[in-house]
Amino acid sequence: AGSGGLQLAFLKINERQYLEVFPEKAAGADRLNHIALETDDAGAMRAYLASRGVKVPEKVGLGRIAQADEKWTLALEHYENGLCLLPKQRETAYFLRNNAGYCLNAQGLYSAGERYCRWAIEIDYKRPDAFKNLGISLYGQGDLKGAAWLWVQAIKVDPSNPEARNLLKRLLTNHPALKSECAWIQQELKDFRKIIQS
Repeated sequence: AGSGGLQLAFLKINERQYLEVFPEKAAGADRLNHIALETDDAGAMRAYLASRGVKVPEKVGLGRIAQADEKWTLALEHYENGLCLLPKQRETAYFLRNNAGYCLNAQGLYSAGERYCRWAIEIDYKRPDAFKNLGISLYGQGDLKGAAWLWVQAIKVDPSNPEARNLLKRLLTNHPALKSECAWIQQELKDFRKIIQS
């Protein structure tokens, strides 16, 4: 901090995958911050990684595994069980609430998803995912202007977030009247126009 040097490099693989790498100077230092992989079988992926010498944690959240397998009801049950434990860490509470909202949205239960997403934003308004998911909740309930506002907020929090950009771009393409009805969208996006059009 304060040196102006590179702190973290983002390497985009495609619209859904990227790597984060730290610029460590020590030879042999592990520079990988984290990696996310999409798979249809989380258990098999864990076994594969372990067989290749990758350190795989003993426990992985059951909700994450069920969510990766699109078992929305089961994932939601795990997230709600986690919330019943009254987690004290903000990151954990945010994750559980946001992902519960995501699972409810995936089932078309947008009103219930909205409650969880708003709850997540109350915990941490500096993360884009709950804004994005709340936008999906409102869109599913027919509130296009609300959805647009939330996706703009997600982009403002994290301009590199491809999901929020794509959702907003698709909304404005499918509902071009929103551009003229909601002049504020254009004003808010002025700084992000290059990102949206990319």
